[in-house]
Amino acid sequence: MRTYSKKLALEVLERDHWCVYCGSPHNLTIAHVVNKGMGGTKHKDLANNLVCLCIKCHEKCDNGSDGYIIRDYCKNYLNGLEITL
Repeated sequence: MRTYSKKLALEVLERDHWCVYCGSPHNLTIAHVVNKGMGGTKHKDLANNLVCLCIKCHEKCDNGSDGYIIRDYCKNYLNGLEITL
């Protein structure tokens, strides 16, 4: 369930431009790096906790056995932009 604004989603899309994990420019979604199930709250609906992922990578991130790998990659991506969680 999306809890962030459309304005914030556009901000993240403009920042990232493509899936930050696989590089695909297609079927982009906005993903929480720290989601509610991992201790996040609605207050985590900030650009420093959101990244663009394609649908496939977002699904793997949320439901795959290697989701932690994608999350760690996204955290490193944000750290490289000097955006901290």
